[in-house]
Amino acid sequence: MIIDEKQNKPRRLWRITRGVLSLFLPVQETQWYLRTSREVTARNLARIRNAFPEPDTAEAPPASPDWAAAIATSGMTADALEKNYLAQRRRWRVMFWLLAVPVPLFIMAPILTGNGITFHQFSTALVLLSGAGVAWSRALIVTYRLWQLRHRRVSLAERGTFRHFMAETDAVRDAIRGA
Repeated sequence: MIIDEKQNKPRRLWRITRGVLSLFLPVQETQWYLRTSREVTARNLARIRNAFPEPDTAEAPPASPDWAAAIATSGMTADALEKNYLAQRRRWRVMFWLLAVPVPLFIMAPILTGNGITFHQFSTALVLLSGAGVAWSRALIVTYRLWQLRHRRVSLAERGTFRHFMAETDAVRDAIRGA
């Protein structure tokens, strides 16, 4: 029996070429990922559209209350609110400093002793810094609420928004400063 080599050669050459090309660009795997991810992505986009419907622009934004109405809504007196906010800010400041102070020690101690910093020390420092960042942001929020309470401004008309607070104060420093 005689086998015609000319018919098998192009097919063999195509298989070799495709095998070599798949080392650099995995065509089959890429096609498979695209086919399977297309329908998953479409479902997730539909879920996102359902979760966040289009805002109704015909409706006017709700009016923000003035300072007196905001105090009345809270159910507490202004003095009680200030005392509560001061205690909260003190707690967040203490938490910030407890988390932020050890970070330079974790970073500098291995360098000063001549050892290299390990991944464990680096990751611990990052965790401490992220915790300090959370405590700082909470202290900033409480400082903003205190500013609103003390300046008797809570609405846009009274210039009591967060942007006004950031423009009028040194909020980043005041959030963690002990004064």
